[in-house]
Amino acid sequence: MGKVIPCSGCRHCQFACPKNIPVADYIKLLNDIEMGKDGESGFNSIVERRKVKPSACDHCGKCETACSQHLFIMYNLDRVKEMFES
Repeated sequence: MGKVIPCSGCRHCQFACPKNIPVADYIKLLNDIEMGKDGESGFNSIVERRKVKPSACDHCGKCETACSQHLFIMYNLDRVKEMFES
């Protein structure tokens, strides 16, 4: 088992993102997977509700600059993309 990502869910990253990627939702998805929940249905639910996939990220870094927890957001979005968009 890996490590849970300490995201507070504040959404500062999403507000800073020019693509409005729901980063907190995707981080929560990774944490849910870590805890044994079904990732596929969680991913599909986020995409259906928010209409933006992790692949929309162009690595501008604005999310990481805005993150109060200093998380590696772009890396984690890439993880979600590799799991569900490849």
